[in-house]
Formats: sequence, structure tokens, C-alpha cells
Amino acid sequence: MQQAGLLTPLEIGCYEGNACCLFSLSCNTIQLLRFSLPSPLPGAMFNQMAKWVDYDNRTGIYYETWAVKDRPEEGAMVWFEAYECSKFVLRLYQKLADMGAVFRKIQTNYTTLTVFSGEPICLGNETSIFGPQGNKTLALAIRDFYSPFASHHSIKEFFRDFWRIFIEVIMKRQFYLFYNLEYWFLPVKFPFVRLAYEEIPLPGSKASRLNSPSQRMSANTTLL
Repeated sequence: MQQAGLLTPLEIGCYEGNACCLFSLSCNTIQLLRFSLPSPLPGAMFNQMAKWVDYDNRTGIYYETWAVKDRPEEGAMVWFEAYECSKFVLRLYQKLADMGAVFRKIQTNYTTLTVFSGEPICLGNETSIFGPQGNKTLALAIRDFYSPFASHHSIKEFFRDFWRIFIEVIMKRQFYLFYNLEYWFLPVKFPFVRLAYEEIPLPGSKASRLNSPSQRMSANTTLL
């Protein structure tokens, strides 16, 4: 790590972690992506940010793609909050604002996935389900449910697995979620799943917290 003050002002950008989860992305592909530059950073602030990123990586050890709510309306019960790449980006922006970073006026958008469900049912942890004395029937059901979510190698496989997901989630109205080291059964209900493209403003000051639900605006929402 460089000593504070030795770095020239840097420009930072993020593509919401896509490079870390899509195996098909190559260096040539990344060069074609559009990167926005939200703020210049002096060297001392960059070094502070690097220490915070290390701390966040060591303490924010969970990952969850899906948010789970009981209905789409404002004020709905939130059973589980999503904790994915965009949440890291939002925490980082807020931390930089707390350090004194001044952000440019650019639009930042994030894709969110929400499942709508009745009250979740806790099924147990890895040992109680998949261990030597576990529930083999339940273990097989969970493995079968997750298998179509794997990476795809052809268009045919993609549509085949999409149909399997449609049957499980929409027709059978069931979803298995792994959250906080436990497996949960979700009794899915209408409108089943929402894919939303949200615009979340960059922080302007310490009084304007990015993680406030009131600041979120959804656009291009798709309900399945």
C-alpha cells in the first residue's frame, strides 16, 4: 500500500461487480464496458478507502442475491434483505462521502431481484440437512431446485433451465433460500418475482444516507 499523500488524485469507477460473477467476461469484453467516474480521490483518501475495503471484506462475509418481501407495495414486510455486489458499492460510496469525497452529478443504476413470499419456514442448516444424519429427501429437493441456476453453456440449456425455474417458482410456488447459514422455504405468492432497475442517488452529504429506502426510485420494473 502506498503511503498517504504519495498518490496523485485518482478516478474511481465500478461496474457493480459483474466481472466477479460472469465467467464469460474477458479482458477484451471489459474494455468495451462503459465506466462512469463518480469522484476524484487524493492519495490519502485512497489509502483510507483501501483499509476500509479490507475491513468490509473481512466482516461482510455473507452474499445474497435475492430480497424477499410479502408484497410489492410500499411498507411491505421485508423477510430478507439482499446483500450483493451493489450493496458493497453503496456502502463504499457512503464511506467515501463520510471521508469528504465530493461526487459528480452522474446517474447510478442498480438491478435488484425480489421474491414475494408468505412467512418463510426455517428448514435447518447444512449439517442438519446434508450431514450424515440429515434429511436426504429435503437435501435432494434443494439440490434439484438450485441446479437450473447454474451457469449455462448454450442457448438450449438456458431455455431448458429457465423453464424448470418457471415450473418451480411460478407453477409450484416454492423457493429455497440460503441465508445466514440456514436454509429457508419460501411459499411464493403473486406477483412471484420482480426485476427492478433502480436509480439510487450518490451521497451529497452525511445527512443524505444512500441506504435509506425513501431515496430509492424503481424504473423498468418487470413482474413475473
